[in-house]
Amino acid sequence: MGNLLRQTFGDFTLFISDNASTDRTGEIVRGLAAKDSRIVYHRQSENIGAVRNFDFVLAQAKAPYVVFAAHDDQWSDDYLEKLYTQATAAARISLAVPRVVLTFADGQPDITLPVPDHAFKKNRFLRVLSLLHWVNGCWFYGLYRREALMEAMARARRFNYVWAVDLVAITPLILNDQIATD
Repeated sequence: MGNLLRQTFGDFTLFISDNASTDRTGEIVRGLAAKDSRIVYHRQSENIGAVRNFDFVLAQAKAPYVVFAAHDDQWSDDYLEKLYTQATAAARISLAVPRVVLTFADGQPDITLPVPDHAFKKNRFLRVLSLLHWVNGCWFYGLYRREALMEAMARARRFNYVWAVDLVAITPLILNDQIATD
């Protein structure tokens, strides 16, 4: 969590919804919150599932931009700054997605997931087609305009399973050319 708190863009609230964890999460986060006023902690009384937990966190958000973070995310110190720059570069942008690097605990080399150059072509059709081809679920953890994320989650809630909520949520943003990539 330390890398989330070292952001060069420091004007944010880190809202943590502990989904009834069975480890020391609560103790650790309450200790950090005592030292950093940007941290707000809430513990669910029972595990409400991933999608409902995302919805809960989104309902707490008051800022115009929102980003989700998972327990295993590692952010560069300028992560929010870069995404904010992308998100505010054009009025049509609803989601700024990061460059994704997969890191393995067993010593395997890191893998950077590609976004091909033709994703940035001026031809809208080629850009959208390319992004649909290269999209990955990690993009769900990009920086959203809050209203766009609320709409995306409302669409995704119509599905009864959790495994594709990330892609269901972001695909309309890609189709409507509302996404910016690093």
